[in-house]
Amino acid sequence: MKLTFIVAVAAFMAEVCEAQLKTILSDFPVSEVTNARVYKPVIAPNGLNGSFAVSWGDSRLGTSNRSAGEGDIYGAIIGADAKAITKNFKVDKISFSTSYADFWLDYSYPLFLPNGTLVVAWHVEGTSVVYGIKSYDVYYSAFDAQGRSLGADVQINRSNTTTPGSGYRPSSVLIPPSTLLFVFEYSKDGENIGGTTVNLSNGSIGNTFLISDNALENRILSFAASNGNHTIVVWTDGRSDPSKGDIYMQRFVGANPSGGNVRVNADAAGGYNQFGKVAMAPDGRFVIVWIDTRSNPGGDLYAQLFGSDGSRTGNEIKLTGSNSYFFTYPPGVAMDNSGNFVVAWTDSVPGHLFTAKTRAFSSSGSPLTGILEVTNSFTTARSGQVDVKAGSDGSLYYTWLDARLDPANGRIFAKVSSSIATGIKEESVPEKFYLNQNYPNPFNPTTAIGYQLSAVSHVTLKVYDMLGREVATLVDGQQNPGVYKVTFDGGKYSSGVYFYRIVATGNNGQRFSAIKKLVLMK
Repeated sequence: MKLTFIVAVAAFMAEVCEAQLKTILSDFPVSEVTNARVYKPVIAPNGLNGSFAVSWGDSRLGTSNRSAGEGDIYGAIIGADAKAITKNFKVDKISFSTSYADFWLDYSYPLFLPNGTLVVAWHVEGTSVVYGIKSYDVYYSAFDAQGRSLGADVQINRSNTTTPGSGYRPSSVLIPPSTLLFVFEYSKDGENIGGTTVNLSNGSIGNTFLISDNALENRILSFAASNGNHTIVVWTDGRSDPSKGDIYMQRFVGANPSGGNVRVNADAAGGYNQFGKVAMAPDGRFVIVWIDTRSNPGGDLYAQLFGSDGSRTGNEIKLTGSNSYFFTYPPGVAMDNSGNFVVAWTDSVPGHLFTAKTRAFSSSGSPLTGILEVTNSFTTARSGQVDVKAGSDGSLYYTWLDARLDPANGRIFAKVSSSIATGIKEESVPEKFYLNQNYPNPFNPTTAIGYQLSAVSHVTLKVYDMLGREVATLVDGQQNPGVYKVTFDGGKYSSGVYFYRIVATGNNGQRFSAIKKLVLMK
């Protein structure tokens, strides 16, 4: 029996059957040129018509006259049918002859307004005496739905102040009816996080103000999300862990801060916590995701869910297994109308070096899919620097850097997937049997095991130790087609490796059997 069980383990451990996100628009290139380095794409859905914009860094005009140059910022607007509404257009209006570098769309952000206007915030690094731009400033540029410019670039970190600070890495949100809030790293009073509001009705720009609420420094990598009434700003903060940083947040009601800065991650000092991102549902619930090294030197994704009042919902959630190496680029995160969320990140795991990954989770943080490749080209080409946003209907918009058409420089790609809610609904009528990997794994003391039945079946689900001895019977009986989840409590068992096995005999004569490994770590 022991030998038979071990053989069964070997036979079934390689089988992975996971729920997928249905593709609406398959992979397609957004950037038009080859032999030009492109990098750091960001995507923005248009709530009016299902179109979307992508903007990115692009060296097609060259870098020879740049002080530290990487190129310009380019954009494109794509229709809901994946056909280009615009050709690639240059976002910044700085001429090529000046000495400057405005680069890396990690430091910039596109946003559609309700009327279809596209606003792209961006960061300039370097100095241009001719154009009047100085090092480390943030600007925004506005375009109509056809990509036509709506005026000059507007500086947003130096308005109405005689002792301005530098601005760096902006993001933006709309506070209805007519206020844009830009958030960025701000150096006026040290390395802090600042914000500037722009009144869209008259174009007036307010004074830049501090969002981080004390005089300490080492604040970087800010990001904002809003549902219109509530806004959350997150960043990496060195006040309690100067060498590694923690994730902090500030909540706004309307355009006004509500309460003080709040530390998000709950682990002890010493762990690397950076690249925090936030996504929000229309009802004000939100999730903050970040890269964390507490249990894996290569980094894992962690998340914390919050209610609409800013209170924590449950404990931190570890989203990825500790077998990854995270490339130093922020994750993407999007949340749908029901509070379900997806994350996307650049990861390196054995056999797939630096590829774009994604995974969906329920509003309680339970995984709805396994770890999926964003693109189907991962077997032949690298991908990464991935961003994801949710449209007004919950559709998921992805963009990433992809090497398949230009291995040396990359091209910007995009795709659109179904909403998370649609994926859940589709899974309620399964087409096949499968057994999910338990989550979390390793676990202490409980873990969830999910499985799917495509026909009325007699089901047994049992847990065994390394010697093949039965430890627990979790399911033994007839069940209807559907998606199921059971909990295994290992509180009374010793730490170690265990296996769980499902056997489902359908009334249609089909028999399904699978085995997976789980690790109890106390």
